Amino acid sequence: MRVSTGRRVRRLGAAALGAAILGAMTMAPVSPAQAAVACSVQYQYSEWNGGMSVNLTLRNTGDAWSGWTLGFTFGNGSQKVTQGWSATWSQSGQNVTATSMPWNGTIAGGQSASIGFNGTWSGANPVPSAFTVNGVTCGGSGSTTTTTRPTTTTRPTTTTRPTTTTRPTTTTRPTTTTTSTGPTGTPVGINGQLHVCGTKLCNQYNQPIQLRGMSTHGIQWFSKCYNTASLDALADDWKADLLRIAMYVQEQGYETNPSGFTAQVNSLVDQAEARGMYAIIDFHTLTPGDPNDNLNNAKTFFSQVSARNAAKTNVIYEIANEPNGVSWSSIKSYAEQVIPVIRANDPDAVIIVGTRGWSSLGVSNGSNADEIINSPVNADNIMYAFHFYAASHKDNYRAEVSRAAGRLPIFASEWGTVSATGGGDMDTSSSTAWVDLLDSLQISYANWTYSDANESSAAFKAGTCSGSTYAGTSVLNPSGVFVRSRIMTPDNFPGGPTGTTTTRTTTRTTTPTTTRTTTSTRITTTTTRTTTRTTSVSPGTHVDNPFSGAKAYVNPDWAAKAATVSSKVAQVPTAVWLDTINAITAPEGSGYTTSMREHLDRALEQGANLATFVIYDLPGRDCSALASNGELGTGELARYKSEYIDVIAEIESDPKYAGIRIVNIIEPDSLPNLITNISAFPKCATMQSNGGYVDGVAYALSRLHAAGSHTYNYIDIAHHGWLGWDTNMGPAAQLFNTTVQRASGGYATVDGFVSNTSNYSATTEPFFTIGTTVNGTSVRQSKWVDWNMYVDELSYVQAFRSRLVSLGFPSSIGMLVDTSRNGWGGSARPSGPSSSTDVNTFVNASRIDRRIHAGNWCNQSGAGLGERPVAAPATGVDAYVWIKPPGDSDGSSSLIPTGADNPGGKGFDRMCDPTYTGNSLNGNSMTGALGNAPISGAWFAGQFQELVANAYPPL
Repeated sequence: MRVSTGRRVRRLGAAALGAAILGAMTMAPVSPAQAAVACSVQYQYSEWNGGMSVNLTLRNTGDAWSGWTLGFTFGNGSQKVTQGWSATWSQSGQNVTATSMPWNGTIAGGQSASIGFNGTWSGANPVPSAFTVNGVTCGGSGSTTTTTRPTTTTRPTTTTRPTTTTRPTTTTRPTTTTTSTGPTGTPVGINGQLHVCGTKLCNQYNQPIQLRGMSTHGIQWFSKCYNTASLDALADDWKADLLRIAMYVQEQGYETNPSGFTAQVNSLVDQAEARGMYAIIDFHTLTPGDPNDNLNNAKTFFSQVSARNAAKTNVIYEIANEPNGVSWSSIKSYAEQVIPVIRANDPDAVIIVGTRGWSSLGVSNGSNADEIINSPVNADNIMYAFHFYAASHKDNYRAEVSRAAGRLPIFASEWGTVSATGGGDMDTSSSTAWVDLLDSLQISYANWTYSDANESSAAFKAGTCSGSTYAGTSVLNPSGVFVRSRIMTPDNFPGGPTGTTTTRTTTRTTTPTTTRTTTSTRITTTTTRTTTRTTSVSPGTHVDNPFSGAKAYVNPDWAAKAATVSSKVAQVPTAVWLDTINAITAPEGSGYTTSMREHLDRALEQGANLATFVIYDLPGRDCSALASNGELGTGELARYKSEYIDVIAEIESDPKYAGIRIVNIIEPDSLPNLITNISAFPKCATMQSNGGYVDGVAYALSRLHAAGSHTYNYIDIAHHGWLGWDTNMGPAAQLFNTTVQRASGGYATVDGFVSNTSNYSATTEPFFTIGTTVNGTSVRQSKWVDWNMYVDELSYVQAFRSRLVSLGFPSSIGMLVDTSRNGWGGSARPSGPSSSTDVNTFVNASRIDRRIHAGNWCNQSGAGLGERPVAAPATGVDAYVWIKPPGDSDGSSSLIPTGADNPGGKGFDRMCDPTYTGNSLNGNSMTGALGNAPISGAWFAGQFQELVANAYPPL
């Protein structure tokens, strides 16, 4: 390789924001240190039941401070500071003090410092009534501004039936938003604090994005290249999203002057922030190749820069540039020691971890990404570095990146258009292939280098940095011309909670001065440069991926129950199940509290522009199970059409809801039953012979598609443990094709397919793939895999999508995976692959799916919440979604007679009985079901508590 080289707790919830500005006045002299103190303090808070997050801004309205101590008293003895940042915090009783850090103690008049804390409370959470700085009270002459805290109010109903409960319009946990540090319309201004979601880099709206920018060369050699004019050009002319700051550790770098280089890095972070660009702080280790040799330097450096930059939203940390000559286990050990140092100050920033073989995912050492997939770094919100040079690294490297991108979050933090030496001619063909691939996979990148080094990898011609012109192409080498043209193409940033507009505007005013020596006149001119990138999506426009850029509806009915166990989960969007005709209108006495229209009205109240409904009431529904069988008989297709689908379609076509992307999940378990369960279940055979499933699904597709361009249909395809064998997948794909062709509109009526609905199959198995062999034996031969072609849902849906496209479905179709209950965390989760040479032992010890058998589906013991909903997490996948609301029972563990606890007379399925020894469909295994379960769809608190405890990623 070339010789070179978070979401924050501090954010405030918009729905739960309070502010109190306690005034500024100059006090009478108290002591020399306090004589000129004048101050104001702004106290901003978000709160939820028992918790709070507070940001304070200390403003100096008098003479300069060389150090400060803030003091205040809580009004309630239960209020406690549990974690603070950007100050040294202490509490004695109700009295709290925060003392400045070395880097923010000096505050000139008119300037301010931002600090904050997380805390707990009970009973009441009053705002402190007074603040002091260095013993002087800030108050008296200032103004006070308050914003009402969220309250639970009764929402008027649209029906005349009596309401027995209060329906909150806001939940007790705030919706978190980020106050961006970049100018409005810039990459930071649009995207705010970044975080890792699934395998993608996501913005403050939880939407995947791609950043494109440049890396500095070694700042010890080329500091003159990073000045006001050059950074203006990078932001305004190149329209770059990020600047990578390459701080070498050796090679005349950090170790020669730690404080000086730390200050230089911080200055460049500030300059990137002022231009709305993200900044990667790159600890540029190269020689020696083992990052552990610089472990102490790394801990010191990252402790200082993370403390100093903790309040910024534009910082990404890259902790080891290009490890080489060292094992992955050593790199992982280094990362797991450095990351906690950063997290102590900055708990939510994205961190990039270098990989083996000069950050090639191991490819340059003859390995591949499996060593990382099988033994990932034990930390959240991290990405893995991949570096390449287009003239040296070609098809085999691109193939590995394509493969690994579905399993790992990758950041191409350094790449070049030339050879790995940094020299030679630019390889235009390979460079184009690389950037096209990165764009298609939404992998962010930084090109090497934004410098005038005497090498062909440099963007600028030699000598450019001695001048003052950096914009345009006349000063660029061929590499610079190519990279600039790719970076400056419009970004595709989801533009906010409404998902309707993405705009990037950069406006900067510069004031060059010229002094004429013959006179005392100074001529000042002002130039304003503005660049705009805009992508608009009008409400109601049918988009390729409805989840991208959308704010999804949170069902308050479910959120209120979830909040009794975990406030961290209560704001996650889940689908609403329309599992009977009554579920649409929720008449009095039906057991339903909220109608479909009321859900959509609430979505409008929330400002949401996406809502998901499960269409689930076919005649003869779920012909192979008793716990979720439906209300309509096998011959009642006419009722299904007129009383169920037509009513839903009428509601969805109401112009009032045209701004909401309505996603319909079409009939879980219906069509798959016609593939596998005809011979075993007479009802399934009946539904095949009378055509009820096929006709019903085709009718639903037709009518719901015709309801408007804002509707989206996704057909259920079971899961890999059901249709993953070729003998099942092939016929199933043909059946889906035939069914869709019967719909009025054909392929246009389908936007995609959804797997794992209400099931527990792992999204990915990190410690083995279908190609893994154990002592020469394929894992397909293990009892668990049982000759299936897939071991997880991601590989299954990607393969199924390819199969469907080959049959004629458009390539625009996308897949969904229900991740609501397939996290499988907790103490039983394996930490790595087994060392056993027996294939059954290896698979059973290595798999994260801890079910007794892959055919078990009811209220599974040991399950955990899975990946949180996110758009476009992997190739061909529109979103990970929570279709089954966690905590909703799959079925009762024993027979519950029709009555108050079972008003609909739902059946009892032995697969929900923890004492049942199974049948041929689950290998005559125990069911693994939890006991004391209520009927399907009822709230099962015990299950939800277990899902929260075993969540993965952890809460």
